[in-house]
Amino acid sequence: MPAERPAVTAERFASFFVAPLAVAPTEPAPPARPPRRPPVVRDLTKLHPAFQPKIEGLLEALEALGTPARLWETLRTPKRGEWLKAQGRSRNGARSMHIFGLAADVICAAHRWRCPRSCGFFSNVGEVARGEGLTWGGDWTTIVDRPHVQLVRVGEQGTVRAAGVNLDTALRSLGYA
Repeated sequence: MPAERPAVTAERFASFFVAPLAVAPTEPAPPARPPRRPPVVRDLTKLHPAFQPKIEGLLEALEALGTPARLWETLRTPKRGEWLKAQGRSRNGARSMHIFGLAADVICAAHRWRCPRSCGFFSNVGEVARGEGLTWGGDWTTIVDRPHVQLVRVGEQGTVRAAGVNLDTALRSLGYA
């Protein structure tokens, strides 16, 4: 006589099809990776056509004064602007004049970012920039930004930001293009 089979209950029936839930051991989450640094654009041709010859003149004049410059950054992507703002290295983020191709950062070719005042590089940047009709960040009082040079005056930045796709029209109305 065959062996008696156990009765099939609902629980026993379900156990054939549903695997027991495995509880994963509690592990700390891996540390968050810092966001990748967006690339720096140093291409002079990426600057706005109204600004490009003025920066070229600035670089030539600095060379003639014996304080050659290195072009550090020209056009800045909004992503890089926000990254710099998150790092505490930019106040304007994606609203910077770099985004519009209207600003550039220049540093001392000999000393890079650690240029001593005795070198005279940034004094020359300010003098030449003003002579070219540019705004120099070293003249600012709230946040001094000695490598920064831009085409428009601080009070005109709102007009540039509001212009959007009509940037050339805005620059003409301000007397730059």
